Amino acid sequence: FTKNIAQSSSLSPNDRRHYDAEKVNKWARSNQDLAKRALIPPPVPQSNCCSKFETLESYLNWRGWSNEYIQNQNTLALLSHALTFPLTLANYIVSLDTANNVENVNGGKTNASICCIGARAESNLPDEYWKEFLIYLKARRQCTKNWSIDFIGPDILTQQTSRKIHLHNEEPSSPSLTLHYHKSYFHNYIISQLEQNKKE
Repeated sequence: FTKNIAQSSSLSPNDRRHYDAEKVNKWARSNQDLAKRALIPPPVPQSNCCSKFETLESYLNWRGWSNEYIQNQNTLALLSHALTFPLTLANYIVSLDTANNVENVNGGKTNASICCIGARAESNLPDEYWKEFLIYLKARRQCTKNWSIDFIGPDILTQQTSRKIHLHNEEPSSPSLTLHYHKSYFHNYIISQLEQNKKE
């Protein structure tokens, strides 16, 4: 957490909330076992959910997180912090579908790419939380199958390597999210890509 950061996961414009980061971090240090248990995602649900998730709590409920963690403001703050990036992005994609009244924001194609410029904390998020991006889209019946995100920015950790996350680990053909990392300013990245294309 950074101090007094706004956390919401943006499942609804009205679902804005603020947590005292210093207080939550202090609580987590004193309750490490509970904090760790709260951050373990439940198994991927087998069924879709057609209804809109109005709040983070409604999503966590559907996902199967225990009420013990949902009703505790400290564990809820930890979950909000971990899920903000993937759920906000997934919810925005779904909202584009709804606004345009189309079956798929990607025009029915099976692959879609996203570029995150100036990436920092979101590029360090563990895979199990980025998997929530796929779970949310499946729940809302968004049908693009394979996604990729290019994280670009000077603050990306140098040891990050490209990897693919599957909705179901045991099913390679299931929807996937591929994460790519580029430690560079955006304009330098574009120049390097243009130079690479010329060579090819």
